[in-house]
Amino acid sequence: MIGTTAQLVARRDLHPALVDRLLMVANTIHDQAGLFETAGQFPSPYMLSLPLNDEAARFHRRGPSFLQRILPFWAATMLDRWLVMALPLLTLLIPLLRIVPPLYSWRIKARISRPYKALRAIEKRAAHQDIHKDKALAELDAIEKGLGTLSVPPTHAGELYALKFHIQMLRDSLGEPKKEKPHTQDPEAADATKS
Repeated sequence: MIGTTAQLVARRDLHPALVDRLLMVANTIHDQAGLFETAGQFPSPYMLSLPLNDEAARFHRRGPSFLQRILPFWAATMLDRWLVMALPLLTLLIPLLRIVPPLYSWRIKARISRPYKALRAIEKRAAHQDIHKDKALAELDAIEKGLGTLSVPPTHAGELYALKFHIQMLRDSLGEPKKEKPHTQDPEAADATKS
């Protein structure tokens, strides 16, 4: 039997996302065998008198995308577009993600090292006798109180404890000098010196 080939025709400006959807619906409706055609013969990319749309050619080669088979049309289209944008975004995000940990670490260290400026000032004034001991101790108490509200991750706890240790060292240096114990000789050593 001789006959013309049936064609599914659309305007050139039809959105590419709709081409896949139209072909999926046409396959669903016309997939059955009829009197004059075998199953799966329409729509077909063969023997066309008009140029085949690029999206339609891709659909006929590969079929509907995985996303279009499992998701509703709107979700599949959105995810498909996101995947196209994801590759360039990943090329930008990977260097940014490499920068984030050192930047975070720098930020934490900056918060911990901020009180060191005040400690140095107290230490300089104490060295030049420009500060009263009680005032210096009050300033150290204020710095220590501020450290109590400082939130530091466990990875930087060592630096926080080092700061607290330095505060304690400065506090000890501002305190009264330690009185040395009088030297007591060992009784056996004293007997040895007498003889």
